[in-house]
Amino acid sequence: MMGPGIMDAVVADLKVFGLDFAEGEDQDAIAEKLEEICMTGWVSKSELGNELVAFAMRKEALLLTLENLLTFEHEMVSKKLTKPSRKKDGRWSNTGDIGSVQDSMEVDEEEEDLLDTYASPSKVSG
Repeated sequence: MMGPGIMDAVVADLKVFGLDFAEGEDQDAIAEKLEEICMTGWVSKSELGNELVAFAMRKEALLLTLENLLTFEHEMVSKKLTKPSRKKDGRWSNTGDIGSVQDSMEVDEEEEDLLDTYASPSKVSG
């Protein structure tokens, strides 16, 4: 659970960049939503302020509302789901399997044969 000190620090950071609670918004509900976002692991507590500021600047939404936080949460989920995994299986992770390598070699040979067929005699003999 995010302590009140952390929540206060996040809100203070947001205010530095011009983000504040929208008038009439339930600040406790917003605080709970921010805590929920952190608990899901989509963004760490230390990154929350930075991510919210970046989101607000992109969307030109300088007020903290539940609606804006729901949009922010949706973007964070989408970003996590579309981001390629950084974990690799060692140095061979970028290579294909043997079948795809052989297929690639066969295509290269076919392309060379085709070029030889249509090349001028001087290029073939040289």
